[in-house]
This record gives sequence, C-alpha cells and structure tokens, in this order.
Amino acid sequence: MTVMYEEIQEEPEAIRKTINENADKINKVIDQIKNSSLVFVTGSGTSYNAALILNYTLLENGIRSVAMTSSEYSENIVRNMKGTITNIIFSQSGESSDAISNLKLSKKYGFTVIGITNEKESQLFMESDHPILTHAGKEKSIAATKSHAAQVAVSMLMDYSLRNDKKLVEDLDHLCSGIEKIFSLTEQIKSLSSEIHNKVVFLGSEKSYPVALEGGLKFKETTGLITESYPTREYFHGPIHRLDRETTVIWLTEGSLPNKKIMEKLEELSGEIITIGNGEAVLKFNEEKPFQKVFNSLVFIQLLANFKAVSMGLDPDHPSNLNKVVRW
Repeated sequence: MTVMYEEIQEEPEAIRKTINENADKINKVIDQIKNSSLVFVTGSGTSYNAALILNYTLLENGIRSVAMTSSEYSENIVRNMKGTITNIIFSQSGESSDAISNLKLSKKYGFTVIGITNEKESQLFMESDHPILTHAGKEKSIAATKSHAAQVAVSMLMDYSLRNDKKLVEDLDHLCSGIEKIFSLTEQIKSLSSEIHNKVVFLGSEKSYPVALEGGLKFKETTGLITESYPTREYFHGPIHRLDRETTVIWLTEGSLPNKKIMEKLEELSGEIITIGNGEAVLKFNEEKPFQKVFNSLVFIQLLANFKAVSMGLDPDHPSNLNKVVRW
C-alpha cells in the first residue's frame, strides 16, 4: 500500500477538521474580501489549482477576483493598483520561494494578505494579516492529495459564508460520507487505471476545470505520462486535432447525462473515455452541490493516478526530480 493511497483516505477528516477549526474565524476574512476593490488569488502547482477553485467561487459570489500563479505575480502588475487590494496566497508549506516573494511584494504595496497553509510555523502563516491553517496533518507523499483537499475545503467554507448558507454542517457530513463510499470502489478504479493509455486528456468545466488541471498534474507527477487539461468546450477549438487512439480522455461531466455530441466526437477519435460524474458516468456519484462534485471528482482522479503509477511499477510517493517544497 502506498503512502499516497493512505493519505487520500485521510481526506474526509482533513476536510472536516479544516472547516470546523476555521468556522469561527472566517467572518473577519470574508469582511476583508467583501470590502476589497480587487482580490488576487495565487499559488503554485497544486496550490494554484486550489486558487483557481476559489477564484471561481469568489466570482460566483460577485467578488472581483483574479487568479495567478505565484511566480507570475509581479511588481509590473501590482505597482499601479489602487484601492483596497487583498492577496489570498495558497501554499501547502508556507515556505516556497514563490509564495514568500508573493507575500513580500504584497506587503510592500500595502495589500492585505490572507495566507492559507498547512504549516503553522511557516513564514506565510506568521506574516499574513489573516492566516488560515489547513488541518491535513503531515503529508509524507510528495504528490499532494489531502493537503490539496484541505485547501479546497477553505474555499467551500468561504462559499457558504459568502452566501450565508446555514446548511454547512449537514452538507459537510454528507460530503465526507460520500467520499468514504468512493473507497469501496477501489477494485474498479484499480482495474480502470491499468487500462489508461500513455497519453491522457482531462476535461472539465467551471469548478471542474481546476480539478482537470489537478488530474493532469497528478498524473505527470506520479506516472510521468503525457497529459493535457482543458475546459471541456475549449478542447474543441484546436487541441482535439492531437486526439488519437493512443489517448485516454478523462472527462469530468456536468449533469446526469454527458453532452451527446461531445461524447460522439470523443468516441470517434480517442482510444478510451472515462467519465466521472452523476448518472451514466463510468465512475459515478450522485451529487448535485458544486463542492460535493469537486471533492468526489478529485478523489477519483487521485486514486486513478496512484493506481496507474503502481501498475507501471513506479513509486508515486517518491517521484524523480520532485521535492515537496521548491525553495529556490
């Protein structure tokens, strides 16, 4: 059994604890966000994919928000910004060089910093105006799984607070039990993973698009396979030209039935399609609320990456050329 697999199984607890431990303090953070003329949401790698999910969430709630990778958040962009600016920085370690550069630049220009990290002793946590601690516990596998889920949990908490939705506790229980049910499908996921081709395309729309990006990243990290990730309909504006019978498409579908015309086109050109979603999907769950869809899709993709790496004789916990924290 891999450490990655064990840490994926710890995600329901990481999500629950992150939300419960931050529920009382979130109002100050939300007030800051609401009173901002512009919100930057930044991160690197897996943390950037979490930032994208939060960016969609803020935009859906009427907040002016821009998502950027931490490395591209530069003085050229921010030096002429006026008004109340907030930078929400995602970083699992709170110590990566790009996150710290981001933090210092924001402080230089007087922006308010909300730091979201899994490390209480990190520079990001200690120097943020509003630090938020995720409660994933120590993550040993290089490929981030439960720490990413905990980051997404912060976005879920912010969403419920912005909408003043009082059903968080009820929905959280349902969400965690839904994730736990996925683990009973381990043999099906393992079998599917071994059939995935050496090229993989991930497709998803709206909040599912960052999950598709995370799927592509996880497969790159753990298997070394060639992956691409696109918003579903954007894929048909050029990239589909590369699709062939040696490629598996993993499609995070919207709704109970996949779009028929899209399915027909993918079936015509690809070697295999794995749909993840409600109803008729290959890997199915019966969820309607956006964050429940996000978390279920995320867990399915993480498990596929883990088992595909194992089927290739690789160690997903220790990918070559990767470190847990990029400090240079």
